[in-house]
Order: sequence, then structure tokens, then C-alpha cells
Amino acid sequence: MNPVEGTILTVLRKSFDILDHHESFNAYFKTSLERAKIALKETTEELEVLKKNKVVDAGAEGFTAFLEGINYYLETGVVDVPIIVEAIETTPDIHEMVVTERFCTEALLINVNRTAPDLRNLFQEHGSSLIVSGRQEKMRIHIHTDHPDRFFLKLREYGQIVDQKVDDMIREQTSMQENKPKIALVTDTIADIPNELLDQYNIHQLPMSLMVDGVSYIDRFSISNETFYELLQKAESFSSAQPDKRTIERLFDFLSDHYEQILVITVSSQMSGTYNSLVQYQKTNPKLHLFDSRQNSASEGLLVVNAARMIASGKSLAEIVEQLELLAKRTKIYVSVKTLKYMVKQGRVSKVTGLAAKILNLKPVVSIDADGKGMIKEKALSLKKNQKQIVKLLKQKPVDEYVVVHALDPERAQKLADRIAAEVGKQPTFITSISPIVAMNAGIGAVAAAAVFTEEVE
Repeated sequence: MNPVEGTILTVLRKSFDILDHHESFNAYFKTSLERAKIALKETTEELEVLKKNKVVDAGAEGFTAFLEGINYYLETGVVDVPIIVEAIETTPDIHEMVVTERFCTEALLINVNRTAPDLRNLFQEHGSSLIVSGRQEKMRIHIHTDHPDRFFLKLREYGQIVDQKVDDMIREQTSMQENKPKIALVTDTIADIPNELLDQYNIHQLPMSLMVDGVSYIDRFSISNETFYELLQKAESFSSAQPDKRTIERLFDFLSDHYEQILVITVSSQMSGTYNSLVQYQKTNPKLHLFDSRQNSASEGLLVVNAARMIASGKSLAEIVEQLELLAKRTKIYVSVKTLKYMVKQGRVSKVTGLAAKILNLKPVVSIDADGKGMIKEKALSLKKNQKQIVKLLKQKPVDEYVVVHALDPERAQKLADRIAAEVGKQPTFITSISPIVAMNAGIGAVAAAAVFTEEVE
């Protein structure tokens, strides 16, 4: 579990690994700076991708420039630092390296109940490139891991998490390749799409925020269905929030550097403020094109996958948007929920409807109307009858394709998929789990089927 050589971590280690005595801190720091400059140039030979392109690591160069600025201040007392660092070609991003663990993960904690060495020992098996810095009042942790959700679930035991960052290094690498499409495809994490398809089409995700007892988690990244369910058993409060300005700017500024156009398919603007937030950002980025899906969950995911296919086939942005408008009118989702209490709590269904359903022990089928608002489509007195109604709804018109999603109940989802397949004569495009935020609204155990029909349905 050692850090990869040829990155900022290498320069950090080499620059301050000094045993010689120095007369003052300033002299010590100047020696560290000189060692950092040497280590920076050496990165070209230490990582294959850097050697191939005859460049140094970008993150390492930025760190060296940071040291240069501090040294300039120590020597002169002047805050405004001139550009001194020798111009060297760099890679576009620190994450362009051989990826052994997928997610570059960082956390900021306060009121930590362990020392930095303790945390290093506790998390050394969770990934590679582990760095723990700071004191118990405030501590920062950096790690490369395949399971940031498990990392954060464990981390919360040792202090209050006040900031999180998770970067998908494989998605970043793919976006920097020369043979990629000209159009970047982005959707929010409410769209339910299997990881295999996200990777196949290089679909980017704009994460929503999930608040659990005052801690903001990154939907699908620092929290998953499994870890959310564990937190749910103990949590006193939970809620969701649209992506913040920093998250939006960070993602789209990066994509703007690597793509000619960016297509963003969002959850229904009637269910989230995500679309409107992006409208504001769009004013500063002409590459962005927004499409309000008027859907959510699996039905939103179906539109995204269809857009991905069209991008892969070489269609223009105008052609894709035109087709999406037609597809959205033919796409429906039908959700089987065990209880409406979660939807009532999050404001998706009125309190009156929720109370009536509770008193009558109704098991409703929830859908979305043409304007993108949630609605009760059918009512049943049992889950078995509830699923029969979903199958019936999928038979009202011929189906081009359909998918099935679930909230931690794969067996129930498979049974529904089998029943639908027997009636419509085709298998689902995919079966997958829903995002933690959708699970928070629909409730654990919910299942849903979404379909693209051959023509519009009510």
C-alpha cells in the first residue's frame, strides 16, 4: 500500500527528508525547496505516462511553486510573489497515473479522538497513498481507495467530518484521452445507471448531497446504499440537497478544458433545484447545454443511456436533444413503495395523501406526470397486487426497452423483472440499485420499473 512514485507525494517526501543540521528555519526551508526542485524534475523518469510525454507531474509542480512562494516571503517579507519557478511542461492533472485504487479521497475532521499515527494504522489497509496530517483539533486525511463509502463510514467514528472530496481518477483519465467523443455527457446522481454503463460510455455524475446528522455526504461516492442503510439505523436526522456552487464549478470547469460541448441531463426541475442552479452556471459557460428530463431515478437513467448511445454513434448535439424531447414523452416510471412516510417527510407526497395511505394500509404505485411532478398512479392493499399493477401498466403500449431498480431488495426486483419479461417478451436492459437519495425518498425495499414505450402513454 505504498504511494505511487512520480507524484506530489514523492516530491513531498524527498523535499523534507533532511537529516543535516541547519542554523535556522529559513536555511532549512531553502534546502527543502532546492530538494523539491530536483525531485520535481525526477518525476519525469519515475512514472511511465510522464516519461512518455516528457513532462513532470502537475500537482508536484504546483506544490513546488507553493514552496517557492513561502521561501520568497521568508527571505523578503513580501507577500506578492513574482513568478520564479522555472517553466516546465506538466501533465494536465495530478491523477494521470497508473490507477491502482479508483477514487482519490480526502476528508477534513475536527475534534479527532485519535492521533495521526493512530489513524494511519487504522486506515492503512483501506487503500494506498495514505497521508494523515494535522493535530486532533483539525486533521486532514488523503487516501486512494476503491471504497470511499466504507472509508467515510469508519472515519465518522473518530471525529466530526466537516469536508469531503472524492475524485474518480479513471473517469478523469478517460476524459483526457484524444480519441474521446466531442460531447461530454453529465447527469446527476439521482439517475440510476449501473456502473458498467457509466464506464462504457464515460458518463459523468454531478453528485447531490446527503445530510446525515449534520454531516454532508457525497451521494453515490462517500455514501452508498449499503452505508446509508447502516447510518439510517442510528441517524436522528437526514435530508438531501442539490449540488453546491463549488461542486458544479469544479466538475464543469474540468470538462470544459477537455470537451467541445457538454450535455447535462438533470432530474425533473419540479423535484430538485439542480436544474435552476445549472441555469445560473450556464450563463458563464457557453459549452453547457441543459436538458430537463422531467423524470427521476430509472426513467432519468434510461434517457441518459439513450443519449450516451447517440453520442457514441456520432450524432450532433442538436440531433440528440431533439430525440431526447421525443423519448422523454414516451418514458415512464412506476414505483412500488412499502410506505409513503419517507416521501411525505421529504415533501414528495402531501401529508394528507400519506395519512390516508397509512390508515387504509395502501401500497401505492407512484409515477411522474407530464410536467415532471410526482403522483399516485395506482393504489393496492398488498405489495403483490401492487406489482401486478406495474406489470399491467407496462402492457398498455408496446415497450422499446425497460429497466428495473431497487432499494436494497435485489430479490424483489428480480421477481418483478421476471414477471414483466414474461408479459412483454423481452429482458430488462439492466437491473440495478437506486441511489441513497432516491432510497431516502422511496424507502428501503422499494422497487421500480421504468420503460420507453413506442408511443406516448398517460
